[in-house]
Amino acid sequence: MVIQDDVLRERVERLEALLRETLETEHFIICFGLRDSPNGRGIAREGVTRRGQIRQYAHALELAFAHLEAAPLALPLPPFASDGKLHVYVHDVPRSYGFTQFVPGDPPVIELACRGAEPTPEQARHRSYAAAAHELTHAFTLPLRLPTWVEKPDGSHASIDIWQWLHEGTAMFAETLVFPCNHDCMRYLVGWCDEPHRSLDHWNAQYQAGVFIGFLVRRFGHDFLGELWSLASQHPSPTALLEAVLSSRGRAFASPDPNVTDVFACGYCGDAYFLSDPSSGCFHPGLLERHGGRLITHALVPEPSHPETTGVDRVDHLGCRYYQLFPSAAASALEVTLFCDPPEAVVLRGELLPVGTQFARLPGGAVSLQRVPAAQPDGRSALRAVFPGFSTANGLDHVVLVVANCSYGATARDRVGLQLTAQLV
Repeated sequence: MVIQDDVLRERVERLEALLRETLETEHFIICFGLRDSPNGRGIAREGVTRRGQIRQYAHALELAFAHLEAAPLALPLPPFASDGKLHVYVHDVPRSYGFTQFVPGDPPVIELACRGAEPTPEQARHRSYAAAAHELTHAFTLPLRLPTWVEKPDGSHASIDIWQWLHEGTAMFAETLVFPCNHDCMRYLVGWCDEPHRSLDHWNAQYQAGVFIGFLVRRFGHDFLGELWSLASQHPSPTALLEAVLSSRGRAFASPDPNVTDVFACGYCGDAYFLSDPSSGCFHPGLLERHGGRLITHALVPEPSHPETTGVDRVDHLGCRYYQLFPSAAASALEVTLFCDPPEAVVLRGELLPVGTQFARLPGGAVSLQRVPAAQPDGRSALRAVFPGFSTANGLDHVVLVVANCSYGATARDRVGLQLTAQLV
């Protein structure tokens, strides 16, 4: 968060007056106090109950610093205080595990919670490690891209920073980069599993963007993320930044054109279905076990002479839906038609992906839905494809239809309606 200079400086002065004890490491000065002081009066709920928590924070901060500054990620260093350190304040952070603030021209200020509500010391340690890595990442990225404030689209007249989802997604990814066996971030990913139709850049899905950042790193390397942040100040929005950096590598960010292999629909949305497949850019079996993977909108079993038709579903910009299609015993071909009201068909993209019995993507065989040139009798537009070899005899367990809304930015379209018909041919 970037706030006014005088507000932050007054806050820092208050914290320094309250938190009289310090632990100094190579890159940090950690300020804290004790809840129950052995000599004199403690600082009650603003203090830690044990010094061991401060040592945990110190370990996590230094380890995260090494990951963030070193190649291949190599993020530019944040500005340091006059003593050559970053200052961290451990106290009772309201309604949060941590908080990082930045005033241009000054060093970032990191605040971490002096306690949490975790029931066991092990869980508390995992939360401390994750929070330290998360907030330090903000200290690196906040100076690289100042906010662009817009009104929140929920009628509340509150403001949001359009870059916040990229900041939070990067910080969530950093938690898993620094501590790969720490699953504290799982608490934020229920919505990613349950609401794939929600926009990637939705203001209330910021933490879920960490899965998308992880996908980008797996597909393009850690240096891709470093390049994004090094160029962030040159672009008006995160999607414009992604569009430009991917274009420089000969790739499209999000395209409804079935003849273009884009990164969002063909890459991220497809890979997000295969959490247990090691070849997936979203490989995350722990997430699948904990929250069940991405929500399936409909599961259909088309029978001969009996087409299956869904109701009308809706998907927001940079969101997607998943439809499972299971073959019957008889070998056949599957025809899938996606109906939508014009001009909404222009932003939708459909991909049929074959899934094997081990819930891994079968090699080859992906089929893109193509636009039907003529309007349907009811005036709607349609996308259609035929999937050959729709049979269990081919090692196929089912086919998943991934429908992505590839609109974004100034041309974003939300709540795009779609209806699916599947039949054997």
